[in-house]
Amino acid sequence: MPCIVLARDHAPVTDRCLESVLHRSLYRALDLILVDNGSTKEDAWVLCNAYDGHPQVSVIHWDWPFNFSKINNMAAERTRGELLVFLNNDAKVITPDWVEILAGYALQPRIGAVAPKLLYPDGSIQHAGVVMLGTAHIVREAFKGRPDDSEEYFARTQAAHWVCVVTSVCLMVEKHKFLESGGLEERLAVTFNDIDFCCWLYEAGYRNVYTPYAILRHHEFTSRSAVEDTPEKQLRAHKENSYMRDRWVALAVDPFYSIHFSRQEDTYRIIRPNEGSVTAWSAPHGLHAGREGGESK
Repeated sequence: MPCIVLARDHAPVTDRCLESVLHRSLYRALDLILVDNGSTKEDAWVLCNAYDGHPQVSVIHWDWPFNFSKINNMAAERTRGELLVFLNNDAKVITPDWVEILAGYALQPRIGAVAPKLLYPDGSIQHAGVVMLGTAHIVREAFKGRPDDSEEYFARTQAAHWVCVVTSVCLMVEKHKFLESGGLEERLAVTFNDIDFCCWLYEAGYRNVYTPYAILRHHEFTSRSAVEDTPEKQLRAHKENSYMRDRWVALAVDPFYSIHFSRQEDTYRIIRPNEGSVTAWSAPHGLHAGREGGESK
């Protein structure tokens, strides 16, 4: 089973990720694809060379400008097998049977993308599914920052359930479903590519799943800054935000998030009178404004 990991510099972080996958996972037939996208640090080059001869690791060097979607699409096309795993290099395996748990959902015909519970280094929740909040905020991770054992909203973080969107920090999907979608949208070079992909899966009739029975630790923004600190980055971020608002016109109406919950602040808080309301969900497949005639990505 191929597991695609992108990395640029931060060799100790990448090594920790790869070691956890190779040595903590019960499933031993994983084939790691390490894509180095322009590392400039010597320790990163040394790490790539060290893993290049590993029987379970293939190293690909990407020498073009960074585009998360394009790099993952390229790597996915080179893989063999029924399933694909996309994994951030700043994630670390916690539950040894994470592959088997995710695959148990991903191989079901009606299931699209599957993602595990992600915890911050302090043990609090980073990801328990993602909620679509509308054009102002677009999305937010559900229950972010809550304790791992949170029983909020009928202990939702403790049970597997359908969600509209999951994160690609760790995401499993059948390869034919990924290819059917056209892969990740390459106009979304950095942000929202996983959100767009999950929305497409939902539109195609699949259901995306969050499961708490597989757990990874995520050192968020270790590999990429959360700050858009240059005019070029700010322009790119503006274009990606605009793309999402234009393409998914009903972002305010997540089919798995009650219209009675706030879209302004934290997830799963009852809406206040001064916040306004959203339109009730009225169609099983009605998220987007048009797929632009099946344009290839």
